[in-house]
Amino acid sequence: MAGLRAPALLAALLGASFALWPAPPVDPPLPPPLDPGQEASERAASEAFDRAVFGDHLPPAVDELLILRRASLGLLGVVPSLERIQALLVDPRPGRLDRQLRAMVDDPRFRARFAQ
Repeated sequence: MAGLRAPALLAALLGASFALWPAPPVDPPLPPPLDPGQEASERAASEAFDRAVFGDHLPPAVDELLILRRASLGLLGVVPSLERIQALLVDPRPGRLDRQLRAMVDDPRFRARFAQ
């Protein structure tokens, strides 16, 4: 055992299963936020894709409040707060639902829920 390095020595002392433990995952960096021009062009590209795939038979649009409720229940385990609903309704800018979803993912309750 004199020629073994520290990881190999630990594996030899603690058993082979120690050496097979996976390394903890590394979170990839988040992409930079889109500026309003990019956001609008991505929305236009998405609408063009939907028209190409679905033609004149587009599926009905889903209400943003329904998406907010379903996402909140799935991500946080609770219905959205009144403040979050009001923030969605009074925000006139495009991408308002995306901002609310990002806020849910940044919420500590999201990390606690998915860490279990």
